[in-house]
Amino acid sequence: MRFGPFEIGASEPVLVVAEIGVNHNGDRELGLRQLRAAAGTGAQAVKFQSFDADELAEANAPMAEYQTRSTSASQLEMLKGLELSDDDFAAYLREGDRLGVTVFSTPFDAASAERLAKRGARLMKVPSGEITNFDLLRAIARTGLPTMMSTGMSDLEEVRRAVAVHRESGGGPLAILHCVSSYPAPLEQMNLRAIETLRREFDVPIGLSDHSIGPAAAIAAVVLGAVIIEKHFTVDRTLPGPDHAMSTEPAEFTDLVSTLHKLQAGLGTGTKGAMPAEIEIRQVARRSLFAARAIRAGSTITRELLVAKRPGGGIGPDRIESVIGKDAARDVRAGEMLHPEDLRS
Repeated sequence: MRFGPFEIGASEPVLVVAEIGVNHNGDRELGLRQLRAAAGTGAQAVKFQSFDADELAEANAPMAEYQTRSTSASQLEMLKGLELSDDDFAAYLREGDRLGVTVFSTPFDAASAERLAKRGARLMKVPSGEITNFDLLRAIARTGLPTMMSTGMSDLEEVRRAVAVHRESGGGPLAILHCVSSYPAPLEQMNLRAIETLRREFDVPIGLSDHSIGPAAAIAAVVLGAVIIEKHFTVDRTLPGPDHAMSTEPAEFTDLVSTLHKLQAGLGTGTKGAMPAEIEIRQVARRSLFAARAIRAGSTITRELLVAKRPGGGIGPDRIESVIGKDAARDVRAGEMLHPEDLRS
């Protein structure tokens, strides 16, 4: 299906999104550095996050444990330092266009969604934590832009309600991303078979927003039918900030993109049959019927006159019963391969 600037689906390359998120640390030059590095990995899209810190968090809102490891500030103070200005986003859009990658951002409030759309964003994203925020879902839907909806922390009924709100509000094309909202997410808790559940339940493309460490979850997700993979990205995991430590660095991300694209090509159509690469081997490894001893023209062929040997390409041993009882159409030398024209009907 058409999804903004992309075609997504089982027959298309996996759409890989490098999630820079807040890894710009409030610094446009660092954001541009991250964007250029992400574009160099082969990622087709790069995503940031857009929010108004005062609208998002109350002054005394607690922080998750992984966030406290990176700062002694309050959640609100931390978020203020990570806000993405409209001018910065515009700069990232321009650089993305120059680099040939699609830049977009996750809005955390209705005003941010509207501003992103006006600035020229071509995609929208519903973050996992906002899936029950129907006002935001409606605002995102009103943009009409293709939307990825992350489903971390959600049960199936919550996803159903969010999808219904998006559709009832006239939203654009929708893709649903399975997600486990832990930073990092333990591989043993990734529950990747939920991808199959989402595929059965909703008639939309399914992907994975991957917060685990390493490539294993993303690879398994594509095997299970995911057509979008989103993964946190940074140029340096040792940089200060809440998400750098669990993000993927450029060399790893490059390997991941390459592996996912090769893997998807290797999944094939699902139709069982000999592949082009097997034709030569089939000729060598399979057997054909040969004359065990000389066979005179006109004589009736018996089992004792036949032997199955390599190579293939003649009459397969699975067809021996159709050969027995036929008359030879010509003299066949001992050790000679039999062909259908050597038999009289």
